[in-house]
Amino acid sequence: MGRRRPKKRPPTHSESEDEAGVEEEDALMLPVGAEVEVRSDEPGFEDSFYEATVAGHLISRRCRRYTLAYSTLLAEEGGPLKETADAADVRPRPPREEIAGAASRGFAICEMVEAFHSDGWWAGVVSAVPPPVTGDRRHGVYEVTFPTSREIMEFEETALRPHRVFQDGRWVPAAEVDNGSPLFSEGNQVEVSWSEKNSGESWSPAIVLKVIGAHFLVQYIHIEKNEELATEFVDSEYIRPACIITRMTSRYRFSPSSHIEVLHQGSWWPGVIVEVLGSGIDKKYVVELKDHETNIKHVDCVGVLTVENTQLRPRYCWDGKKWVRYFEEVHTVHILYF
Repeated sequence: MGRRRPKKRPPTHSESEDEAGVEEEDALMLPVGAEVEVRSDEPGFEDSFYEATVAGHLISRRCRRYTLAYSTLLAEEGGPLKETADAADVRPRPPREEIAGAASRGFAICEMVEAFHSDGWWAGVVSAVPPPVTGDRRHGVYEVTFPTSREIMEFEETALRPHRVFQDGRWVPAAEVDNGSPLFSEGNQVEVSWSEKNSGESWSPAIVLKVIGAHFLVQYIHIEKNEELATEFVDSEYIRPACIITRMTSRYRFSPSSHIEVLHQGSWWPGVIVEVLGSGIDKKYVVELKDHETNIKHVDCVGVLTVENTQLRPRYCWDGKKWVRYFEEVHTVHILYF
C-alpha cells in the first residue's frame, strides 16, 4: 500500500502576511508592457536614462526589481538588451504633451534640459541658443553644457527636452527640486577647480552669477575668453568658497619647505617653497609646483616659479564645512583646524 500524499500545510499567519505584502508591492509596480526609462549607475554613465519596456516583475521581501527590454541598447548577440533593475532606478517616460509644448516654444539660456546622446538622455544646461531667423529660432542648433563632466556639445532641438524629475508620483521641473539650501548664492566669491576631480590641480577665483539647481554659472575673475571674462556652468563638486586670508601670524611665515599656493596665470596652484632669495622688500621665493602637468589650454606647463610674497598664500584645504591648514613634514601630513 503506497504512502498517502501529505496534505498541504496551511500557510501560517506570517506567510499569509508575506504573500499579501508581495501582492501589495506588485500593485505598486509599473505594469508589464509599460514604457519606462532606466537610470544608469555605471561609471561614466551615472544618472543618464535609457528607454525600455517592462517585461516582468521580481518581488521579494527585501527588494523590488523589474525585468526590462531596452529600446535603444542592443545585446551582443543581437536584439534588445534585457536586464534587471531596481525599482528605484525605473521611472515612467515623461509626458509627451509637455515635450511637444517645449518644442513649440524653444529653449532658453540657463534652462535645464536633457539631451539625447549615445542612446540615452543626459542632464545639462542650455549655454547658447541659435540666432533667430525671421523672428523664429526653432529648429536650430543649441549648445548644451554638462556641468558634471564639463563637456559642451551641440544638439538639434529635436534631441532636447525639458529636464523633469519624477518625484512622489509626479513630474517636477529639475530647477524646483528641493536639494536643500544651495552651497552658494548669486554674487558669492568662490574658487573653481580646473581638475576633473575635486582635489583640484588649481583653483581659479570666480563669482557666482546664477544658481541653476545643483549647478552654478560662474564668471572667472582673471581668465578671459574672446577679450571678455570667461564664464562656465559647473557642478557643485568643482566649487569651494573663496579662501580669503585677512592676516598671517609669524608662525606661518613663508620659509623653505612651506606648503603654499601660488597665483599663476589667474589660478592658485599648490606648491612648496624650495628657496628664499634676497631679504626685506626685495625678497623673492622659488616655488616648485605640485602636480603641475595639465591639459588646460590657457595654462603653461611650468614646474618652478620665482615669485613675490604677494603671489603666495598658505595652503588650506576645504573639507566641505571649514578651511583646514595643510602642511607636511617628513612624509607625514598634519592638519590644523580653525
